[in-house]
Amino acid sequence: MEATALQSRYSSLDAARLGKAFVNSFRSQLRMPADNLMHSIRRLLESHLEQQQRKLVESALENALVVQASVQEDANDESPGEADQAAA
Repeated sequence: MEATALQSRYSSLDAARLGKAFVNSFRSQLRMPADNLMHSIRRLLESHLEQQQRKLVESALENALVVQASVQEDANDESPGEADQAAA
């Protein structure tokens, strides 16, 4: 029974590691397009735009900043519970 519990724990930890690896891979694939989007939006804001167009581009910039921040979050940051589980 103890062996089954231990095996279950190892399987759970492996699944968590795989999930984290997938998220890290996904973030790295999105990082460059997100940076390119930010650059393009900033260049667009430098051009002459009507007020309504400028508001739309500024809104796009705000949303792109959220995406960029999400993509650049450090995936290596662990919550205290995860660090305790990994050490056990």
